[in-house]
Amino acid sequence: MTTDKNKLAKRLTAFLGAGLAALLIHAPLALADDTEVYVTTSTEGTQPNILFIVDTSGSMGTTVTIPAVYDPATTYSGDCSFSRIYWTTGSTPPSCSTDQWIPISQNYCKASLAPLASGGRFFDHAAMWRKDWGFFGERSWTSARWQSLEGGANSHPLECEDDSGNHGSADGVWYADKDARNSDPKWSSNASKKYSYSTPYNFWSANYLNWWASTNGSGT
Repeated sequence: MTTDKNKLAKRLTAFLGAGLAALLIHAPLALADDTEVYVTTSTEGTQPNILFIVDTSGSMGTTVTIPAVYDPATTYSGDCSFSRIYWTTGSTPPSCSTDQWIPISQNYCKASLAPLASGGRFFDHAAMWRKDWGFFGERSWTSARWQSLEGGANSHPLECEDDSGNHGSADGVWYADKDARNSDPKWSSNASKKYSYSTPYNFWSANYLNWWASTNGSGT
């Protein structure tokens, strides 16, 4: 009886072994994507070519300088006055010695306040309430009115196009009045009297310009 059991066990083991071998032989080969190129037989008759490139040129030893980034939460010391807003007609920040600035107290462009505080820069069409300007400065005999900005005219009110219909000397539906002269109210609630802005300007905070100067013009 024992002999029969042993024979049955041997036959069962042999049967299971043969079945497992058959499964392994006929099971599909599973390959990872990145290794398949090394072992897969091409149906086109051409084996794939693998090329490794190692760059040992001199540029690989060059130190890369990451440009400094302006942080509005940091107060940067420098020659630009924090009581001023500076402006240019180009995209390059001006030096602190420029005559293109206005006192912050004369900035009626409310739309500029948040961008100047957060990023140090603001771009918009703008106008200045001033008299005509000549070689020797302001021509006192001319009428004050909204005009383009003028370097050296540093004590005159500034307004911008983004404020049109939203803010004047105060919040509300106000427009820089194109017909106003001298002692006339500078703003009107009449949209038909809106001043036509023609020149775009870049405006800069003193903090931004002090930071820019500290990077020697390499900041972002």
